[in-house]
This record gives sequence, structure tokens and C-alpha cells, in this order.
Amino acid sequence: MNKVRALSCSIFENKEIGNCSNHGISERYNKVFLICDSGNWEFDLDDVENLPENLVKINVKKTFCGSPYIYLTPVSHPEKGWMMGGCYVGTSDARFREQFGDCPLPLHDRYEGRW
Repeated sequence: MNKVRALSCSIFENKEIGNCSNHGISERYNKVFLICDSGNWEFDLDDVENLPENLVKINVKKTFCGSPYIYLTPVSHPEKGWMMGGCYVGTSDARFREQFGDCPLPLHDRYEGRW
């Protein structure tokens, strides 16, 4: 079994502009489950049929403007070239702040190819 823990987090988007994810998960959900060691939910990655569509994982680009760039992508369809759709993820839960700091993380759930 390949079990992971995940933290429930809110999705924030600009309501003036609307959703720009091109049918990404932020269009259908107002929260995500962020895979992290201190999470309060547990999922089995081997049980693909029962994984929530809004399960996301951390990604880090080596550098962006001189600092590591941390962003989130959906676990489903990992082969897609995800990009930023305008939404951020965060929570007031102290476990998020301890691991990722005070700022919400960008959610890369936009895809422009064929589904």
C-alpha cells in the first residue's frame, strides 16, 4: 500500500475575473487535499479509483527569480503540462504555515491541450 497524508486547504480565486483554469479542478471544487506529512486525511495512491480528483502535490522548480518556486499540481493526470490558472491554495491551519510559510501557494491546474 502506498498511503499518503493530506491536509484540507481552500482554493482562492479572484471573483472579479472568474475562473481561468480552463476546466481545471479549481472550477469544480472550493478546496483541495494537499499531500503533506502532517495532513489530517489519508489516501492510498494505489487505489486510483477512489482518489479524490482534487488531491494535489507539491512541486518545486529549482529557481525562479533567485528562489525556489513552490507550486501545486493535481495528482490525477501527472503527464499533463500544468500551468497557473490564477488560483492559490492556503489554510489557516498551523500545519500549513509550519511547512510552507504564511503565503498561499499557486495552484497549477490549467491545461490547454486535449483532455
